[in-house]
Amino acid sequence: MNNMTGMELLAHLCARSPKIVLLYTGHEDPAAEATVRQAGAFAFFIKPFDHKRFLAAVRDAFDQTPPERKGHT
Repeated sequence: MNNMTGMELLAHLCARSPKIVLLYTGHEDPAAEATVRQAGAFAFFIKPFDHKRFLAAVRDAFDQTPPERKGHT
């Protein structure tokens, strides 16, 4: 992520392909979590994160995403 903040990356990902975005960070910040969720992130994790919780979030995101938005081509 040269010269790009996490928020800039999120905006870039959502603009390119508003599918499923899971974000993780090394710093707990409730305001940042609220902002990224409003911007379209499905989940927000703080490092180190529980891999089982992460995989559950991925499954939940796919379950709640319409098939046409899951990247099927």
